[in-house]
Amino acid sequence: MPIAKTAFIDESLRIHAGLYVLATVIVADADADGHRQALRDLLHRRQLRLHWRDESATRRKQLISAVCQLRHTGAVVIATGVAPRRQERARRKCIERLLTELTSRGIASIVFERRHDELDARGARAIHTASGPTGLLWPLPKRCPASLVVPSSARSEGKE
Repeated sequence: MPIAKTAFIDESLRIHAGLYVLATVIVADADADGHRQALRDLLHRRQLRLHWRDESATRRKQLISAVCQLRHTGAVVIATGVAPRRQERARRKCIERLLTELTSRGIASIVFERRHDELDARGARAIHTASGPTGLLWPLPKRCPASLVVPSSARSEGKE
């Protein structure tokens, strides 16, 4: 029986370099709670979340060391030559490619970092377009990241 895994996806846009990046960490569902706790343990007092851009060089080294101790894999999709006005197109194309990669790895659950309502809606449309009519669902919980789940019927029909 395959191990259930979830892909946690975040994006980065480097306008000056013309880059759009979707980075994914893939974690076995059985390890997810332990990973969450390990990351929570890295928070400083009154710190609400970990974010690379907010951390010092010394702190980044600590974060890298801690994350390297966790069991996970990943995937990265990069669009180059992205003009600032074309970033949503780049995102759609990266999502399409990433979904293909995750499907080939048997990933059935995907969590995207939330942006804001309008951009989340665009992302949901891009994902539904890429995955077909029986593809991914996009519930938007109020207090957690947007979640995407591939229905078991789509997995069994090979329509992820």
